[in-house]
Amino acid sequence: MNYTEIDYTEMKKLIIGLGNLNIDFEIRPHHFYGIIVIVNNWEWDAVLFPGSYGHEKGLLEISGSIVQNEYDDVEGYLTAEEILNRVRPFKFGGYAVR
Repeated sequence: MNYTEIDYTEMKKLIIGLGNLNIDFEIRPHHFYGIIVIVNNWEWDAVLFPGSYGHEKGLLEISGSIVQNEYDDVEGYLTAEEILNRVRPFKFGGYAVR
């Protein structure tokens, strides 16, 4: 699978959702032919590229402060809504730290 075959719908939903929540983020090309969204100066990020956890289904992989897996630094196979649900409770009081 290459980057032209990946469904970027969930990444687009995440970008729109972050914008609607007025959360600072930037979008960059990922070095493996995908997209990375960097939130609050690398507090956490979301990626979608060939090889990321969930890419074959168009789902997102995250790393950073919103990861809820205590045994790994990344978590994959997430929808934009699942990620936004982790972010919404902390919008006004800062983000949770593992």
